[in-house]
Parts: sequence; structure tokens; C-alpha cells
Amino acid sequence: MLRRRWPEALLPFALGACLLVFGLPRLASAVVMVPAERVLDAIEDGRPVSEEDLGRLAWRASAARRFSASGRFAAQLAGAKLALADRLPARAQAERRDLVVDAVSLLEGGLSASPADGYGWARLAYARNLRDGAGPGAADAWRMSVLTAPAEPRLALWRVRLGFALAAHLREGDHDLLDRQIRLAWRADPDQLSGFAKSSGPEVTRLVRAALLDQPEDLQRFETLVR
Repeated sequence: MLRRRWPEALLPFALGACLLVFGLPRLASAVVMVPAERVLDAIEDGRPVSEEDLGRLAWRASAARRFSASGRFAAQLAGAKLALADRLPARAQAERRDLVVDAVSLLEGGLSASPADGYGWARLAYARNLRDGAGPGAADAWRMSVLTAPAEPRLALWRVRLGFALAAHLREGDHDLLDRQIRLAWRADPDQLSGFAKSSGPEVTRLVRAALLDQPEDLQRFETLVR
């Protein structure tokens, strides 16, 4: 009777060992990235980040990828590479392109593993736009960014800007997604959206106005801000 119960008695220990073995890599990756959270938040908020911080973020994200195949760490490493590329002077085009190409590869691989990452798709849209110019590849990634994280206010104005830049390559239905991002950007920061529309010219102002047509009070305030 006692012998038959041995497997049952050992089961919790076996499960604990499995959790320890398979959970440690994830834990190690998370611990490696903790000091970089501040830098990641700054990048996502559009706040300035030092080159040293970007270098440390790239190192930590690269180290985290050794412990985990999660696409999240690939996207974070790609974000650091894109931010570093943006800092390079015009004469460093070859180095800039190498960073962008690396970022595209990292993001495409990472998103195949973690396809619900709205920030990852946003970075891929930006990276493809840098690498190839406005085109269907960037528009496809833009669309996936909206579909996977439709109500993310920190991405709204950025999506509006890139959406207008990619307007010629948007598919049927994408313009409705763009209108929703315009309304989300308005709720997040009316002054920033109005400033963008005013500086971008009458056509963008007209399209933002059209997205706000069913919100009379917001439309009236928008008209005041863009005068």
C-alpha cells in the first residue's frame, strides 16, 4: 500500500523541480531587465534618453534574450537600436542602416513569437519606414499595432503621424482605424494633436476635423487651437 503511494508523494517535488528548471530562465531575464525599466518607459513616453542609457538597455536586452525566447526582449533590443540609429549624424548612413536592418530582423522574429505586442508592431512599422520608405510593409505593421493595442494613448499621436505618412498605402478599413487613433490622440492631448495638424498643413487639418465631426464641443475647441 505504501509503495503504491510513493509516486503520489513524489509528484509535488517533481512538479516543483520542473517549475524551477523551466521558470529560472524567465526569472533571470526579468531580473536582468529590471534596471532598464526606467529607460524603456522613457522611450515609450517619448522622453529624452542618454546614449549611455541606450547602450546599457541594448546590453541588458541582449543578455535577457540568452535566457528567454520571448519576443518582448527582441522588441526591446530593437527599440534600443532604433533609438541609437536616430542619434547618428547624416554622415553615418551605413551604420544607421545596419542598426535599422538589425532592428527589423529582431522585430520580425520577436513578433512571430509574441504577435500581440502593440509596441513591437509600432516599432516594426517605424523601422520598415526607415529602411524602405513609405510602403505596404510599414502600413501592414502600422495596422497590426493598432489592432493589437487599439486604446494605448501613448501610441496614439505617433500612429496618427505615421498613418498620414502612409496614407497612400493604407487598405480599405484602415482609414477608420486612423480616425479612431485621431480621437484617442485628442483625448490624450488636444494641444499636441492640434499642433501637429496645424504644422502639417490644411489637408491634415481637414482630416483631423473630419474625425472629430461627431464631437461638436471637441471640434469647436480644435478649430480654436488651429487658428
